[in-house]
Amino acid sequence: MKKCPPGEYYCNDMKKCKKVPYGYHLGRAGHLEKDDENGNGSSNGNGSSNGNGNGNGNGGNGGGMGESYISLNLPLDIEIPVTSGERKLGLMFRESLNYNSGMFFIFDEVGRPAFHMQNTSIPLDIAFIREDGIVESIKPLEPFTLERVSAEGDVLYALEVNRGWFAENDVNIGDQIFKDNLSESISVPRQVGNVYHVGFSWKGKMISMKLFFPQIRKPKRKEIQSSINKVYPGSQLRDFEVVPHQPGEPYLNVGK
Repeated sequence: MKKCPPGEYYCNDMKKCKKVPYGYHLGRAGHLEKDDENGNGSSNGNGSSNGNGNGNGNGGNGGGMGESYISLNLPLDIEIPVTSGERKLGLMFRESLNYNSGMFFIFDEVGRPAFHMQNTSIPLDIAFIREDGIVESIKPLEPFTLERVSAEGDVLYALEVNRGWFAENDVNIGDQIFKDNLSESISVPRQVGNVYHVGFSWKGKMISMKLFFPQIRKPKRKEIQSSINKVYPGSQLRDFEVVPHQPGEPYLNVGK
């Protein structure tokens, strides 16, 4: 079987490497397999499984990482996976993680979740966090290993960062990294959708901006044009494409 780059699989029908779609993962033989979303406690790649066997999440296919951010007492840009597929995907297939970036997991219930590093090449540290925001434990995650690393006590959250980041920023077991009521720290409602980079002309000028559409399907050209006209009346759409969203990067949410 032809070897493909990380994050891709070999399509026998098309005779070429293709990107692994959301909701799927590479099996041990390199074949594309559908994620298990039945809540049976299994986990894929860098994602998590709840130690009590109930799994995480309510299923769903998702259209990219949820546009959700929280305010921690840490200098980090945080991504939050929203759907079951996103949680299982975790940081799989990424080649790097920005130094001051991390992924924050919110579990459905208190338990002892476990993580492993299938298809994950970035050396990571993970902090398991109690419901009150106290760091319960901090453990290393070794690239590409299937050995499960779990919390030692009951937790509701986990935070993955680059290896050594916690030590370099003096984050230790017992620290409180957010207040008891996490909901008060949520700054942007969790949504599933895609960010599009659009280019358009307005009053003789070329302008570009990013629009967030809270939907999985690709919007029609007239939908994007209509959204731009709400801010730039009489504009003329030139081009648009879906792009990855960088945490903290501004965009116009057309669902508002």
